[in-house]
Amino acid sequence: MKRRGVLRRSAAAGLALATASSILTVAAGGAGMAAPADQSRAEVRGSADTGVVPGRYIVVLKDKRASYNNVHLLASTLAKQNGGTVRQVFDRSLVGYSAAMDQRQADRVAAHPAVAYVEPVRRLSVNGTQTSPPWGLDRIDQASAKLNKTYTYPNTGSKVTAYILDTGINVKHQDFGGRASMGYDAIDPPPPPPPSPTPSPTLPDPEPEPTDPTDPGSGLQTNANGDCHGHGTHVAGTVGGAKYGVAKGVKLVGVRVLNCRGSGTTEQVIAGVEWVTANAKKPAVANMSLGDVVAIPSLDEAVKRSIASGITYSIAAGNDWMDACKASPARVPDAITVGATDRVDMRAWFSNYGKCLDVFAPGVSIVSARHDSNTGSVGFSGTSMAAPHVAGAAALLLHSNPTWKPKQVRDRIVTTGIAGAVYDTKGSIDRLLTVGSVTPTRSGYGFKARSNGKFVTAASTTKALVNNGKSLGTAQRYDIVNAGSGLVALRSKNTGRYVVAPSKGTKPLIASHKTIVTSAKFTIVNHTDGSISLKSKINGKYVTAPKSGTSSLKASKTSIGTSEKFTIDAPAPVISIRSKASGKYVVAGSKPLIASSSKVTKAAKFQIVNRGDGYFGLKALANGKYVIAASKGTKPLIASSKSLGYWETFDFIDYNGDGTVFFGAADGQAVSAGSAGTKQLISNKNINLKAFELGLGVGEKFTVSAA
Repeated sequence: MKRRGVLRRSAAAGLALATASSILTVAAGGAGMAAPADQSRAEVRGSADTGVVPGRYIVVLKDKRASYNNVHLLASTLAKQNGGTVRQVFDRSLVGYSAAMDQRQADRVAAHPAVAYVEPVRRLSVNGTQTSPPWGLDRIDQASAKLNKTYTYPNTGSKVTAYILDTGINVKHQDFGGRASMGYDAIDPPPPPPPSPTPSPTLPDPEPEPTDPTDPGSGLQTNANGDCHGHGTHVAGTVGGAKYGVAKGVKLVGVRVLNCRGSGTTEQVIAGVEWVTANAKKPAVANMSLGDVVAIPSLDEAVKRSIASGITYSIAAGNDWMDACKASPARVPDAITVGATDRVDMRAWFSNYGKCLDVFAPGVSIVSARHDSNTGSVGFSGTSMAAPHVAGAAALLLHSNPTWKPKQVRDRIVTTGIAGAVYDTKGSIDRLLTVGSVTPTRSGYGFKARSNGKFVTAASTTKALVNNGKSLGTAQRYDIVNAGSGLVALRSKNTGRYVVAPSKGTKPLIASHKTIVTSAKFTIVNHTDGSISLKSKINGKYVTAPKSGTSSLKASKTSIGTSEKFTIDAPAPVISIRSKASGKYVVAGSKPLIASSSKVTKAAKFQIVNRGDGYFGLKALANGKYVIAASKGTKPLIASSKSLGYWETFDFIDYNGDGTVFFGAADGQAVSAGSAGTKQLISNKNINLKAFELGLGVGEKFTVSAA
């Protein structure tokens, strides 16, 4: 598994912030346990996988109601019959045990009728109103990507406890104000307690972890402040720090499942989940900014059962730019799986994606508490940084609704997220985390009908709205305007008029009215699948878009089906680019790009045009042309191209802890404004994947913001 930390586009350049381990699951059954109806032979899964820990297995049982005594007795019996040593016993988050044994012994255990499956253990790696908050907090309390330098929150989450399954927490950091404590250390755990009161065969003590001379300490006795790595403290700060946190009064409990190098095993992670399940003080949330690039059924099952016990889990989607449905525990459907966005609401290039995501949250250059100082801070990037924003938001919800079940928390976070905010979702749900009450006003959004996948078109002030648009052009764009009392009005970008439902909704919708009248008011109804419906104020009915795409839209339905659902589509972000070296904004026009403006004018605005997989073009608003790395990158960048091709393609090579980015061009080099930030921009700096900050300097650093 990987701890979801800071990643660069090249794995060789990745920051050492992501270690994790995964488990191969083994199932067992035996005396003292009712035999399940399913008597089919189990299997040892994934034993040939190169990521496994040799000689270590997880055994998962079929009987999910087995008591600790029965699991303990069966584990001991199977070890005696087949060989091997029992290490840990689970009965809360997972029903089974971990064991040290060889492949032959694991095969015999898997053949027992009470065993569901056996998995080898895998090695995991870590991947009020506040003024001037970290940008991630600033973003989640408003609809627009343009930050207002405040974070307004409905409560502090003081009635909730948050469990951080990670590398531990520096509990002495001043941002925690005495609210943080260490709960359990799975890296150096005590032996499992004997069963009680029924006597059973003696269970041997767990085999100790082998000593690793490269690890400065595997247990808390050599980890005085609770975190000898830093990832867990940073995550905890985002969940509940007074300065850096979403829920500023939540109680924080560290559950150490990753060691000083940021690594651990699925056995240790499951042990942490087991402890949380057995000991959580509710209402409770748990954050898991860790995972693997493969599916691990035992870990998934442990998390799922822990959620069923009443604990809400926020889980990082992963930093492997892959389908999160293929990765554990991100694929657990009952959890809240979180993808990462950057400062302009683009999906971060590293973020996993797909139908298993529930919501996006800020995850780039997030500043939070650092572990090696009781006052310091540090900036990290990753879905690890996005997930704790959601864990904090869940704590705020549970503070006000302490009896809510995890599904209620998940559904509220999804349905109150900003629809259509994220650019380049790559098949993921398009919802961005928000807390509190958010004003709905936004500009230039499209409405794609779920009935036929076409955009709603307002051709003129005399033609009814029809869902026939193949792309998001001017006629398919609308401003979402606050109409008061939770209602919105839709203003067509093409006609400049508001959409109305004439004759009390009996006639088709049309973008024809100059002002917001009653017939122009709608309620946006959010659904957990990421879609929305529009309910007309004038007659209380839902807008329907026929599948044909030839009939007009009408507010005529009393219930919601596919034809009454729409996906809100975000417009391409418009950004400004500011040189770190000079503090000036980059401008475009007839001459090459240069950082020369002290303010954001039209010449300093660029539209990002998605090219997929984190690559994009830059369209200058000054002249409507694309920026090109001229003469194959040997000449300065200039906005002179009429089309988007190879040499008009750029990417963010890396997100830096100070909030800046490095731009990469098609020639594989970094864009530079010179050491003073005063030269014409050109892609001429070599990238050293093994060097700190890729061997680049301040002249290559730029701040990208919504314009």
